[in-house]
Amino acid sequence: MTRLQRAFSLVLLTLFTLSFTFPAKAQILGDAAPALLNTAARVPLSLEFGAENLLTRRLGLRVGGALYPLPLLLDRELNVEGFADLTYTLRGGVGNALANASASLYVGAGPRYRLINSELFLDGDAPGGYLGAGGVAGADFRLGVIGFSLLSAFAEAGADYLWPAGEGVEEGRLSPRVRVGLSLPFVGF
Repeated sequence: MTRLQRAFSLVLLTLFTLSFTFPAKAQILGDAAPALLNTAARVPLSLEFGAENLLTRRLGLRVGGALYPLPLLLDRELNVEGFADLTYTLRGGVGNALANASASLYVGAGPRYRLINSELFLDGDAPGGYLGAGGVAGADFRLGVIGFSLLSAFAEAGADYLWPAGEGVEEGRLSPRVRVGLSLPFVGF
């Protein structure tokens, strides 16, 4: 198990343990909560892995998931997302053995899964599991020194077509999404 996987497992175990140490209480997040708290509740802990050149040059696979910790800790509501994307990536970079930088543009598409229990994420839908398919286009930037990642940032936009699990595809609807983020510097690139 890599250091990144161990760190993510520790975070998940801590969140799981904390979610059962707090007594059940009234709904904290939602319309009555401060806007800043609701905004912070939408920030996920994400884990993604894959390779840009796994299948052929520039054709790869990314698999990932996200857990929303504040709804779990404050309201005991589990909200998770999962995806697997077949990707096409164009990457360019500069550098040497001491320092390097690279940037990429990528597109991807694949299956999606969401488990939604908080009203923050429902947008008029019923709580429960959702299946779907989606696409994404994005860019990332990486900066490293002596083989270690100092900074990895990304921005992407996409859309998912999701329908309730157990229902027909015609029951679904299009859900646009925009993500930006920074990666933790655990692994070199």
